[in-house]
Amino acid sequence: MISGADTPRRTRPHPNDIARALTGRPYLTHSEVKTYRDCPLKWYFAYVQRAEPEVVASAMIMGTCVHAAIEHHLHAMLEADRRPTIDEMMATYRQRWDKEIGDTLVRYPRGQNADTLAETAQRMVERFLQSPFATPEGEIIGIEETFRGVKLTDDVPHLSGRVDLIEHVGDELIVTDYKTARSMWSQDTADEYASQLVLYALGTKAIAEELNATVRLRFVVLTKTKEPKIKAMPVTLTQDQIKRTTLVVRRVFESMKSGVIYPSPSPMNCTVCQHRRRCDAWHHTADQIR
Repeated sequence: MISGADTPRRTRPHPNDIARALTGRPYLTHSEVKTYRDCPLKWYFAYVQRAEPEVVASAMIMGTCVHAAIEHHLHAMLEADRRPTIDEMMATYRQRWDKEIGDTLVRYPRGQNADTLAETAQRMVERFLQSPFATPEGEIIGIEETFRGVKLTDDVPHLSGRVDLIEHVGDELIVTDYKTARSMWSQDTADEYASQLVLYALGTKAIAEELNATVRLRFVVLTKTKEPKIKAMPVTLTQDQIKRTTLVVRRVFESMKSGVIYPSPSPMNCTVCQHRRRCDAWHHTADQIR
């Protein structure tokens, strides 16, 4: 007879290993968590099946390309202490545009095309260059800085992310995420997106501690309007926000590993979804999704 003490104990798989089994990646990102919260079926197509997008909204590509132009500017300031010209930044924009679209079908708003969007992007870049945000406040610590291995709790995978800009100014570490938007955000909107910066604060905690600095979080929002506006939207880091964000990530991961997959239709989700046809056919194969 084998006593209970001699019975081998089953080892629970590490959350990182569960994440790897689900998506091929041993971690979570804010973007992945947000995608699941917006629509679990979209998460399944994008992260589990890793399906190629059927169509991409032009506004999404344009935002990525404006980010690339701003990144080019910041690298020039860091590496050569010079401000690149608008022509240089727009060349970066166009190179990134060509890379992003490839053979992808792009969905444009009525009356818009790649040329009209480039005109809007140029106005946005010009507005950025005219703003105080084009000149770093202090020492640039990182541009598109990647962090990995952030542990929230024992029962969720480690978090990974990429921060647009990290600056050291006096006794503060300023963590900035750039956003492009159809209209200027309200503070309520910034607060709704705060969980992204909460995770970024945790990801840059080691840098802040090394510099003996306090983390300051902000979005810098640049509008895609005829006369673009740019504004910093601060986010205050609190223990309550950290607790709430941690609980949200935990609940999302529990649902992911339990195979809770369903569509979440809404005008906001479906209009720009990259997997519309797959979603329309989902009910024919739903029983195969676990």
